[in-house]
Amino acid sequence: MAISDFSCSTLSSTLPRFWLRLTIGHVAIIVSPQVRKSERDYNLVQAEWCCMNFAYSVRVRLGILLIAFFSLLSSYQLLVQPMQYDRRLIGRDEITLNEKRFDKIKESLPSHGVIGYRPNGLPTTVDKLQFGNVDDLRNWFLTQYALAPVIVSPTEGHSRVICIYAAEAGVYLPGDNPIIREYGAGWKILDFGKGVRLIKPELE
Repeated sequence: MAISDFSCSTLSSTLPRFWLRLTIGHVAIIVSPQVRKSERDYNLVQAEWCCMNFAYSVRVRLGILLIAFFSLLSSYQLLVQPMQYDRRLIGRDEITLNEKRFDKIKESLPSHGVIGYRPNGLPTTVDKLQFGNVDDLRNWFLTQYALAPVIVSPTEGHSRVICIYAAEAGVYLPGDNPIIREYGAGWKILDFGKGVRLIKPELE
């Protein structure tokens, strides 16, 4: 029998305690306490989810504001604090002074190509430079930087070999011409001062 066949009085008398009877027109709908409890639980879960979603959005916005604040603060400090710069250091830094060591030898080198490299006049290899004396590796990099685009290679078999003596970097030679010495076996060595020397064939 359909629910609509019952009268309201019949439903009221047969309903257990705490049950809810809803009447829509001539139709009576009975809702149990379990359904009412599930509705309350759903409302609680929905309210908790809204609170969590609100708290998450607040944390995100707060994080963005903090990042922007500290970024602006660092930029402000850079603008307010004056830069300490000594103009007397212009042209006297390590890289510039190292480049000046090679001013004379550049005239005896080709405009491009590959030349050999020997730290302190001793034959070496790439592995020895990488895993050996740190100063030799550093001087090799500085030499390559100063003589680019000429390639400075720590390998053998080149017609010109540059030798860097780090201990003689401050030794100056009088005059503009290099001192030429015999190196033996048809080779000669040109001393340009400041610890820079060039080995090349005698006939050149």
